[in-house]
Amino acid sequence: MDRFSKTIHLAKIFGPKVIVFHAGYEKWKFDGTIDLWLKSSLDTWRPLVKEAEDQGLTLAIENIYEETPAPLVALLEEIESPRFRFCLDTGHHHIFSKVPLPSWLQTLGKYLSEIHLHDNHGEMDEHLPIGEGGFDFDQLFALLSQFRLNPVYTLEPHQEDHLFRGLQAVKKYIG
Repeated sequence: MDRFSKTIHLAKIFGPKVIVFHAGYEKWKFDGTIDLWLKSSLDTWRPLVKEAEDQGLTLAIENIYEETPAPLVALLEEIESPRFRFCLDTGHHHIFSKVPLPSWLQTLGKYLSEIHLHDNHGEMDEHLPIGEGGFDFDQLFALLSQFRLNPVYTLEPHQEDHLFRGLQAVKKYIG
């Protein structure tokens, strides 16, 4: 909580469009029980979202280990704030999701404010440039167009040369 709150306060200096946090749902820690996680999660997010609202900031929760959109939908619906949104991480989706991408965007599209663009081969969070793994970016951008979604895009390279290849690759979709 303290670290999240400090981040929100620092945002006054940097002025980001969106601050992305991890929601913290891991089925292994909560024995697959979303309600158990949701109860404690609300105690964390309600005051943070209030701080963000007071400062005119938008927070977004990112998918990590979620196999389905259900935990994130439950949290977003319970908080119900235009300042509390969703960040789709393409690499995490490719590794952990058991639900196809169209279902994620149908369910969470109205909350989508940011997308983390990186690729992998479905085994590890490799943070490869777009198109160098197995994630279907053609499908992603077709769905974004179909649902008329216009999020903030963030490349997430972990190597310098990946940045330049990623910038080149993303031009196909948003350039």
